[in-house]
Amino acid sequence: MTMKTPHNGDHDYHDDDYHRALLSGVAYPGDHDVMLGRGGEANHHPGNTKFRALVSVLKPRYKNACNQEKANIARQLVTLWRTMNPPGRFLTRTQPGVLSSCWYDVGDGVAFKNATISLGERPQQERRA
Repeated sequence: MTMKTPHNGDHDYHDDDYHRALLSGVAYPGDHDVMLGRGGEANHHPGNTKFRALVSVLKPRYKNACNQEKANIARQLVTLWRTMNPPGRFLTRTQPGVLSSCWYDVGDGVAFKNATISLGERPQQERRA
């Protein structure tokens, strides 16, 4: 599937050169970026907060869906995130644990896995019970 970026319809989203330039060497994640990982830095990042809000909208539909539909919902979540203006990204550090390292986009495969996990998580209140 080829997606057009909302800010510039001239580029295919998956065009290799455009994609690499957009998704690598990120000095600091922006408000439309999901920071992968655990801990306060990721939990409190504005992009992660926005992503969790989007997840909460799709979660009831995901919970009641069959497995094939669950995969479609997870793909839809990644697509919705990626086609924002500016485009949303799923980032991890080039050197995990090194706070001065740059960030890079993990690609759609890892983003899909992250979306699936996020949609399937139970709220913290239910986990404690």
